[in-house]
Amino acid sequence: MLIHIWRIRTYNGVIAEVAPPARRGARGLVVLAPGCPSVPCAKEALMFLVREGFWGAYVRYGGSWESEGAFLEREPTDDVLAVAAALRKGARDAWSREVVRVDNNLPLFVVGGSFGGPAALFASGRTEVARAVALSPVVDWRATQRGVEPPREWLRLLREGFGGAYRDIHQAHLRALSRNRWYTPVGEPERVDPRKVLVIHAQDDPVVPFEEVAAFARKQLIALTLYRRGGHFGVSDIARNARLWARVARFLARTEHP
Repeated sequence: MLIHIWRIRTYNGVIAEVAPPARRGARGLVVLAPGCPSVPCAKEALMFLVREGFWGAYVRYGGSWESEGAFLEREPTDDVLAVAAALRKGARDAWSREVVRVDNNLPLFVVGGSFGGPAALFASGRTEVARAVALSPVVDWRATQRGVEPPREWLRLLREGFGGAYRDIHQAHLRALSRNRWYTPVGEPERVDPRKVLVIHAQDDPVVPFEEVAAFARKQLIALTLYRRGGHFGVSDIARNARLWARVARFLARTEHP
């Protein structure tokens, strides 16, 4: 099966890789919000989604990798929604100049992992988003102090391990993030629509301790699937973990497009 992966650019300079479903009758558009830092490995997840009958889009956050701007200059949620909006309107592939357009009648899903988890959670509060799935999401940045990547180590890794891949890190938003005042679901729970969200987490997650995530989900009445083992989930796990995908697929299948 030959699937062409397009590369599009949004109005604010965000780059995303996009692939169409492998058959007619698409089930929806899935925008993937990956973790950070991470190396963009979109092909595996995108190929899986298209085989399952979805449009797939993999986002490069502003100021990271090929996307323009400063990292953390704006909330990652905005980049995710910008990609979806560009595909609804019609965006040109950088290689072929072909216009890539997703039918407005298809439901929009956001799947975010780890750092991208808050983007999925916050996207659920938008009317254009039908469902959102958060895998091992960071809901409380202070709680990550107990994991293997506390904020200070995370920042060191961004700078030393990834160099120019994450550029001109916005210091004001970085400080606000570390104080739970920005891009933090526990700080803005009113932006999350619990009716449209599924959270999946593992008790042995070494990066994002599960206790705060489980407490947040239960307090907000969000559907929660908690595994005893599984480690730290990312968006690529939809293609690698059959049990996890089965849970996600059931959740998405119950969608009624707004």
